Formats: sequence, C-alpha cells, structure tokens
Amino acid sequence: MHLQWEDVDYTATRYCGRRITRVLYPSSGDVGGGIWCMIGPSGAGKSSLLGVLAGRKATGLVGGKVFLSGQVASKALRRQLVGY
Repeated sequence: MHLQWEDVDYTATRYCGRRITRVLYPSSGDVGGGIWCMIGPSGAGKSSLLGVLAGRKATGLVGGKVFLSGQVASKALRRQLVGY
C-alpha cells in the first residue's frame, strides 16, 4: 500500500470554539507500505500529521487530500487501514 497526501493542513478549535489555532501548515508527501518513522522536535506537528493521515482527527478542520494506493481515501477507510 502506498500512502500519499497533498496540501494537508489541520486547524484546531479550542476553548469551546472561541479560539482557532492552525496546528499543521499545508504539507505534501508520500510513503510506501511497511514500517517508517517520523522525527522532529517537540511541537513540530508529528502527532497531528499522523492523526490526520490515519483519519483520527474528530474535531477541527482538515484540508487537503489523502490517497491510499492512488485513490482518495475516506476517513473511515484510513481508520481501518492506517495505524500508528
């Protein structure tokens, strides 16, 4: 399986919907199947990106597209197939 994403971003709503915080700026990339790792400093957006790619962000605004094997993948499908 091949995982790709184009212009994925994430904006979180915090404090009862009164404050909007952009957590992840637009990002594009791809990885093949198997095991891989992501490294970076604290607060860089690693967990946010993984949550978006795996379809696990229940709140906030997610932009961009995520593909599995070249096809646009719904959040439900990604929750089934992508783990971290």
